[in-house]
Amino acid sequence: MHHAMRTVTRTVLLVVLVSGCAGPKPSPSVSPAGPPTAVVPIEPGASPGDVPLSVDEGRLSPERRVAFDKLSGSSRLAAAVREEMARQGRVPAPPVQLVLVVTNFRIRSTATSVWFGAMAGADMLDVETTALKDNQVLKQWKTGSGSVVGGLIRPGVEGRFERLIGTTAERIVAGL
Repeated sequence: MHHAMRTVTRTVLLVVLVSGCAGPKPSPSVSPAGPPTAVVPIEPGASPGDVPLSVDEGRLSPERRVAFDKLSGSSRLAAAVREEMARQGRVPAPPVQLVLVVTNFRIRSTATSVWFGAMAGADMLDVETTALKDNQVLKQWKTGSGSVVGGLIRPGVEGRFERLIGTTAERIVAGL
C-alpha cells in the first residue's frame, strides 16, 4: 500500500510539473518591448580619453546635488567610465559622445550606516546614458547601482561611494 501511494504521488507531481511548463507560447508576431536601438559603434584600440563625455547632475534635488558635488561625483564618475572602457576594451568610435545624466543619488552618512545599516535604506546612484553621434541619439539606457551594505562591513562614505561609481560605470560601458 505504501509503495502504491508513493507511485501515485510521484505521478501526480509529475503531471503538475509538466502541465505548469506547458503554458501558452507567445505569438511569433509579438515584438519585444520598446523600439529597437542603433548599435553604438565600438572602435578597437581607441583611447577612452578621445570620447567626449559629460555628466549632468541637474535632475538631483539641491541637497543630493551638494552631497554628490562634495564627493566630486561628476569627475569621479567620468573617470570611472573611462577606466571601465579601457578595461572592457569597449570604446565608442569617434565622433560618438556620451552624456550621463544622474537621475538619483543617495549616500548614507557613516554614522547612519553603522548604527542603522540596511534599516536606513540604500545607497544608490542612477544614471541615464545617451550615446550621440552628430547630435543624433544612437542609444539611450538607464542603469545604476544600489547597496544596503554598510555597518561594520563597509562603514565609510568614500568606500561605499567608490563601489557605487565602479558598479555603475561597469553597467554603463556594458550597455554600449
